[in-house]
Amino acid sequence: MRDNTFRKSLNNAIYRENSPEIMVRFRPMESGTFIAEIKDPIEDPKQFSSIVQAMGDMEKDDVFELHLTTDGGSISAGSCLLHAMDKCKGHIHVVATGGVHSFGTAILLKAHSFELSHEFEALIHAGSLGYGSDFSEYKQYSEFSIRQHDKFIRNTYKHFLNESEIVSLLNGKPIVLDADEWVSRSEQMNILITKEMEGSVKKPRKKPVSKKTVTDFKE
Repeated sequence: MRDNTFRKSLNNAIYRENSPEIMVRFRPMESGTFIAEIKDPIEDPKQFSSIVQAMGDMEKDDVFELHLTTDGGSISAGSCLLHAMDKCKGHIHVVATGGVHSFGTAILLKAHSFELSHEFEALIHAGSLGYGSDFSEYKQYSEFSIRQHDKFIRNTYKHFLNESEIVSLLNGKPIVLDADEWVSRSEQMNILITKEMEGSVKKPRKKPVSKKTVTDFKE
């Protein structure tokens, strides 16, 4: 059994003024339920310190309820949250309301389940790049960042977007989806992922049947 000190401390958590960290509340039920909100731009990994710790503390029967409304933000700042969601043993349920833009859509796609408000809208677009230095350093950093960005886009939206849409996205064309469109694409994504997983399971090879040579002896 894991120590519950962190869970108990969440009941008395205080949101520190001027701190970027998002408060996580713990609601004890038959299985524990952790609750947090992401409502601001994603700018600092410290925003997710308590969320990352809570997800690491969860058991398989626990639920993390994440309320999400965001204009997005930095991939670098938010990657710690995506990693924590991947490693989390519990169930992550995202409640997405209003606008979920840019990096926010990557968070939503990591959810094990989700619910959307009627006013939900998703904006998926290519990121921006900014780097100040001399030209050679700028060129080198830009080339690296473009490779990293392209890899992130392809890994994140694989199965959710088709290849043509991903290419258009990388070329600067944004994609906007309402709640019905998001649900439809999510259902199709789950079908594709299931098929891919089934295809990756190698069927046991049958033993080759030796062919016996029959000699016809005629009297």
